[in-house]
Amino acid sequence: MPRTNKRANWALKYMENSDVTCSADIRFFRHRKNAHDAMMKDFKRQDAILHFPLSEDPFAENHRMVSYESIYIQAGIDTFYWEIVKIIPEDV
Repeated sequence: MPRTNKRANWALKYMENSDVTCSADIRFFRHRKNAHDAMMKDFKRQDAILHFPLSEDPFAENHRMVSYESIYIQAGIDTFYWEIVKIIPEDV
């Protein structure tokens, strides 16, 4: 029987520094697409509640930067950041 890779290959990091909380969370995924889908789902859920800024101008006080592997939101002094990173063990 073939062996399957059950180890995580990707991590989805979430960091928030807002009036509500200063926190971080990390989740692990075997596939990059699954990490991306989870990131977009979390972002859309929070955007529906908080109405994140639409500007993509990095010099604007309130802006967003969205790519396939990260989302950064600056809303006044509040920041929200998702990032997908490849897991590379140090002891390989």
